[in-house]
Amino acid sequence: MKNKVLKRGFELLRTRPLNEKVLVSELEYGIELPPIFRNFTKIFDVSEVNNHIKYIYNKDREQYCAGIVYFPENYDTNSDEVMFHNFHSLESTISGFEDDDDWAEAGYLPIAMCGHSGAVLLGTRNEEKDCIFIQTMSQEIYKISSNIFDFVRDLVMLEVSEEELYDEIRFEQLYKNWGEDFWRVRNN
Repeated sequence: MKNKVLKRGFELLRTRPLNEKVLVSELEYGIELPPIFRNFTKIFDVSEVNNHIKYIYNKDREQYCAGIVYFPENYDTNSDEVMFHNFHSLESTISGFEDDDDWAEAGYLPIAMCGHSGAVLLGTRNEEKDCIFIQTMSQEIYKISSNIFDFVRDLVMLEVSEEELYDEIRFEQLYKNWGEDFWRVRNN
């Protein structure tokens, strides 16, 4: 079954208002953010992205998934999907980096969550600077994109069918508040 694409790439993000200035240097705590990612954080408010996420349970694969998938043009249908959960806010990204010596030593900055306890990582050193990596549940790290803009361009939000939803969630529990473009789940 092929799911319908609801949103793609930058449609999933909210731009910052022009009058909202982000003083990235004040948030860096001694960390030098790579230049492309630095510009990305000045343009987009990624802390809002997690409001768009829908969680589903895929019975065939017996796993939880998110409705947003990393799906580049050269996607290999035999490989595992990279299920995207949400970006970390800039503040939590930087403070999390400070708190985790392993990430700092390895030259990666965790910027988002993906399925199965994985992470989306930003390279911070040398030739890996600004590249985007995935860390799998088995702790393997591999490059998936040359920068954050290319990574976001390849994100898609897929429509899910009722049978793909978590067992306790039914369509009648889904609702939107006025002006919202994402679904919420009403607790009964």
